[in-house]
Amino acid sequence: MIIYSYTIRRFLMALLLLFLPLSMIFSENGNARTFYQDGLNALSADNPYSAIESFRSALRINPAYADARLGMAEAFFLLTEYREAARELEEACSFAGNHRNLILLDARIQTALGHYDEAVGIYRNLLQERPHDADANRGLGEIYAITGQKELANEAFSRSLQYSPGDRRVLLQLVLLHDKAREKAQADSVLIEALILFPDNLAVRIQAAEHYVLYGEWTEAMDQLDRANSMLSGTDDKRYPQVALLNAELSLRKGDPARALKSLQTLSDPITPEALFLLARSYRNLGREEEAQSVLNRLLGYWGEDEIARMFREEYLMRTSNGFEAERAEAADWHLEKGNAFEDDFFYTRAYNEFRQAKLLNKDNPDVWIAFTDIIRKLGFPEHYLDSLNAALLDIPSTRPEYSVLKERLDLLEHSGKDSLGERWNIINPWDLYSAEWNLGVYIV
Repeated sequence: MIIYSYTIRRFLMALLLLFLPLSMIFSENGNARTFYQDGLNALSADNPYSAIESFRSALRINPAYADARLGMAEAFFLLTEYREAARELEEACSFAGNHRNLILLDARIQTALGHYDEAVGIYRNLLQERPHDADANRGLGEIYAITGQKELANEAFSRSLQYSPGDRRVLLQLVLLHDKAREKAQADSVLIEALILFPDNLAVRIQAAEHYVLYGEWTEAMDQLDRANSMLSGTDDKRYPQVALLNAELSLRKGDPARALKSLQTLSDPITPEALFLLARSYRNLGREEEAQSVLNRLLGYWGEDEIARMFREEYLMRTSNGFEAERAEAADWHLEKGNAFEDDFFYTRAYNEFRQAKLLNKDNPDVWIAFTDIIRKLGFPEHYLDSLNAALLDIPSTRPEYSVLKERLDLLEHSGKDSLGERWNIINPWDLYSAEWNLGVYIV
């Protein structure tokens, strides 16, 4: 009896050891599925940040979880991180193969990257297999809308809604399509339907706010924005910056920079170019130009090629003549360097535009005048060249070495314009010898 019980005990222990790893795998897969479902719920609520965290948790447990990988790509796509979305999609391909959702997301990524022909080809292949594919029709409609083919876009969206009534993405696309054509009645009708079907969706509320602003309906716009803000968990919500930036933009359009500034100051660190630009606009509209220039310096320090921000900064500097000497010098040097690069590549007209901008920003810089007058001479404008040399000598102190250079050029130009001795004596070519002319009287007897 003792031997029998010992044998049974050994058998049960072996059975437990055999199934323990399997049970752990099932438990892990169960957790992975839970995280995956949480990610899907976050995507449905337009919270891609939370979705990424959930999908990553699922992939830590099961790196081969194709659906979680696909969800991760979808979340990156919503954040406009298209390259990262494409990378995740490529990872999912090795596990999912020709999964339909994978193919659809690939087409959307190609659309976002501007590869319209490739995206259209994908959608048309899907429609050959399933002519009633609502997603493929919606994708074609989006491409038609982007490329300005309004009628085709409207037809594709209508087909998509016919096969999938109440599709949120299609409804919002139709609102954008009608708003672009300023078809307010049609846009209102579609937007109301979207608000009824998705009253608690952040993207719908934001789209509604932008729609009402377009037609100057500020009360409705701000009401929709407040509703969107109420859906967030607070300023720590990763979606909060999107709402705060929109609040600032709409407040500036309405002429309320104080409200815009208050909204922007709730951001923990407004480091994005959009946030910094709105902050600079708010300070300028409030008459706080020093703070506006400081913010613009910070913006251009990170994104020096941001032409809109640079134009916004220089607009004030060119309208005024006092203060901000460091900013004027930096701005002029930037245009001077860019103009020199154009001149080296023989793009003289572009170089002229850059040097002219530099002169308007900092006319006391002799290097700017040297470059500006040189490019005028190369362009072949003698009168403009003469006027510019005279203007330069008025702005540059006579003690500067550049003054002597420009003065010598002016003297040479003026001397070359004087009549030569040959012109005074009407000599065309001094090396030609003409025979003397004699006047003879002829008498006929």
